[in-house]
Amino acid sequence: MESKAKMLIFVVRIGFTGDKLSDAMKLEVKIREVAQSKGLKTAYSLQKKAKLSPSNAAKLFNNNIVMISIETLGRLCDALDCEPNDLFVRGKPKQA
Repeated sequence: MESKAKMLIFVVRIGFTGDKLSDAMKLEVKIREVAQSKGLKTAYSLQKKAKLSPSNAAKLFNNNIVMISIETLGRLCDALDCEPNDLFVRGKPKQA
């Protein structure tokens, strides 16, 4: 079993203003919609179910995120009984 000290945390970067990725790879965040469809109506209920910090749960529930760690993504998927692709939908890039 790996210790947390040795665990490598990967980060998924969500495009944001001023970032070159933001136009090339927009992701629509669907965490709130999925959580509500599973009966989790508040950030607090998401926090408790996924064992997240209050501030992290609020940001995730309100779709106000820039990055998410693989660990957090795994917690969300476990708590919501879903796959990562259920939580994020790739938007179409803007045409020049």
